[in-house]
Amino acid sequence: MAIDESGIDPDDPRPRLRFAAEGIRRLPMLGLAVGFAATATLLAFVEEGAFATAVVALLWFSVVVIVAAIVPAANMLTLTPQGFRIRTLAVFSRFVPWSDVVSIDTGDGWADATVIVELAEAADRGTILGLPRDPTLGRRTFADHYGLDPQVLARAMECRRQAAAHP
Repeated sequence: MAIDESGIDPDDPRPRLRFAAEGIRRLPMLGLAVGFAATATLLAFVEEGAFATAVVALLWFSVVVIVAAIVPAANMLTLTPQGFRIRTLAVFSRFVPWSDVVSIDTGDGWADATVIVELAEAADRGTILGLPRDPTLGRRTFADHYGLDPQVLARAMECRRQAAAHP
């Protein structure tokens, strides 16, 4: 077993590996939450009445939803012996069995170096949040980075896919 500089062994025998999303793309959403919070606070001091109270409550609700959506645990990648699960915005989750994965590769797309996942035609329909079609590559890539070098993550995924195909 070869552990690389990231400290992750792609051939890790543990049945479940979880990776929280990382990246600066969450920064604009955090800015939006701070702006909503500031607006709600200012509006609460300046205005009175039912309408202003409703707007303040809606703004604070939006702040809670945005913050809950951008915490690292809200966007996770879980690798299991049966497939992988992508959880996006703390609510949306999609499981992709290894049998639906044709190949796993790496490349440079719109989000820099990333993992490319090619799905079987039957599974490659519709929207998969967290695994959109990269406009540069024309293939599905992860929207988030999960704290690993894309080549290390792709190798870990490929090892599990191969193990599922040849038990």
